[in-house]
Amino acid sequence: MRDRSVTNPASALQRIKTYKLASDSLTKMNLRIAAIRSGSEPVRKLSSGSFQRWLETPLACPKCDATYNLAVDWDLSNDRWFPETSRPLITLLKKAIMMGHSTNHRVTHFETEGVIVESVTPTSTQ
Repeated sequence: MRDRSVTNPASALQRIKTYKLASDSLTKMNLRIAAIRSGSEPVRKLSSGSFQRWLETPLACPKCDATYNLAVDWDLSNDRWFPETSRPLITLLKKAIMMGHSTNHRVTHFETEGVIVESVTPTSTQ
């Protein structure tokens, strides 16, 4: 018996195109999440979009009592797929907060929109 995917290359090509289109739609979202330590102000402007939405569940350091509130663009947070698309970014922020415990949580502002978590520090003016 012959393999159908070999005899029908058009269907295999269609599956590849569908996969690429699905992954392209995820990269166009530009979701950016900021974690701001409770009791401190953001170091810089949070996003270039409209209003920010503060998510209900803060992230806490598992080793101490430091908590960080999450801010995200209002329009992007009301998306149907927000819980699924934000999960990997929130996981990265959790890891950054846990690593920040070794420096006594000196960094009060983290931001991420992909595979890199940016530690936002105030600029020193002299």
